[in-house]
Amino acid sequence: MGIVASFLESTTSGEELLRFVPILENISDFVWITDIHDRIIFINREARDALDYSETDSDLLIENLYLPSAYKIFKEEGVLSAIRTGIWKTQTTWIAKNKREIIVSQSLLCHKSKEGVPQYFSAIARSNPAVKNSEEELLKMNEQLRSLSAHLLKIREEERSRISREIHDELGQLLTGMKMDVSWINKRLKSEDSAIQNKIVSLLDLIDMTISSVRRISSDLRPGILDDFGLSEALEWQAIEFQKRSGINCHLDLRVDLPLIDKNLSITLFRIFQESLTNITKHSQAQNVWLQIKTIDNFINFRIEDDGIGMDISTIKTKYTLGLIGMQERINMVNGEFSVTSSPGNGTVITVNVPIISHPDN
Repeated sequence: MGIVASFLESTTSGEELLRFVPILENISDFVWITDIHDRIIFINREARDALDYSETDSDLLIENLYLPSAYKIFKEEGVLSAIRTGIWKTQTTWIAKNKREIIVSQSLLCHKSKEGVPQYFSAIARSNPAVKNSEEELLKMNEQLRSLSAHLLKIREEERSRISREIHDELGQLLTGMKMDVSWINKRLKSEDSAIQNKIVSLLDLIDMTISSVRRISSDLRPGILDDFGLSEALEWQAIEFQKRSGINCHLDLRVDLPLIDKNLSITLFRIFQESLTNITKHSQAQNVWLQIKTIDNFINFRIEDDGIGMDISTIKTKYTLGLIGMQERINMVNGEFSVTSSPGNGTVITVNVPIISHPDN
């Protein structure tokens, strides 16, 4: 490209430039020539093939060769720089007729008349495989990270389920046995010392509180109701627990036969609801939360809304973003769509659309 660019740069006048069109037609680099009004008067075969245009295409305009943002830079910086210095070099993005993007290294040259008036502009460009390869590597890396994220989430859910069962079964049984033993001692203790009696009663109350905490921790890790009775009952249970703890009214409108959907999808939707309620408790100052689930064609529409203070989506901070990113990743893993709508003073709406995945047993 350097030789051709040097040749074009040395071809100062427009008339001289046009005499070399037959040579430019057959070179391996991309070349086009326009007049000062952006009308393309020549584009060589290599560029036409790359851009999917034929010689007879009438819509081959210079602004159609670039992404809108790249064309703006071309007009505001490139043309003026080429007029002032004779040449402008950049890396830019062309767009083919089929909307395929082509990253190129480009030199734009200005060809003037003998009087120094701009007559034509020519561009010599070459696709940049290094940039293309780096983008492909980045996409590949993103896919690998997404797969890793899915694997880690799966492992975490399995660990939560295992720990939840162990806490509920083993620790719960130990505490129940402890309570029975202390009750047995209390019934057979003949001491009239009120301090001892009060201590035993306090110990029984402490054991009851510990049992309640164990049940709560076990349910927070992985509610057994989700595995035993399905998503509908789990969402209702979570709404009741949330209302008890936060004092925020939680309204449910379930319009779909949720127990029949795939287990992983059930877990995903439950965790989205759980994370949303956590964010609402921490940040929203809401009085009410609404959850609506319905089916639209072959999709489940999952909508969570609150009447809190809302937020400016464009300026949300990391404390919000991490939770939203986690929800977005979960939805990506089930090929769904995730969106957040909010503005200061108008509450927040989280909308999820996921394809229905039936349970394998159905």
